[in-house]
Amino acid sequence: PIAITKDQIDRAINDLKKNKLLYPQIIKPSILYLSQPLVEQKLFSIEDELACLQSLMKPLNKQGQILYKPHPNDSTDKIEYFHKKIPQLKIFNSIEPAELLYAVEKILIAVVSYQSTALMYTDKFANHRIKSISLSDFAKSRMYFKYKEIMQNAGVYFPSDLEQIVQILVKGN
Repeated sequence: PIAITKDQIDRAINDLKKNKLLYPQIIKPSILYLSQPLVEQKLFSIEDELACLQSLMKPLNKQGQILYKPHPNDSTDKIEYFHKKIPQLKIFNSIEPAELLYAVEKILIAVVSYQSTALMYTDKFANHRIKSISLSDFAKSRMYFKYKEIMQNAGVYFPSDLEQIVQILVKGN
């Protein structure tokens, strides 16, 4: 297998920064919500994902602003629907993969998603602690047990309720 070291990642990130291809965009402490095309794949209804997002807004906004990073396969209708229903939701339309954002966004507190592999790499790309939280248990979204095990071994949290999510953000357990 090919091993990619933290040092190699850091050198590549520094090269991107030096060439002004990667730079910070977030201006206040934030929680990055990585969208996934679950509605488009008919794994969630749009109302289910909206309800999940709405339930997260108030408690998480106390910890930092929530930035919604659309997945490339998200429908524009879904994004517009969420923004209309949750006007305080900030849409973060950056083209960079989440992993590169981890490296430059020093005030990123946490990353939240369902099953995104991007949850597993905060420690590889960031030089500060970013908490990775899967919403699959919270949203009662089924996940293959081996995949969940891999993600847990990578340090991803799987809270089952809002109180646990807030506790992870505040205390880190």
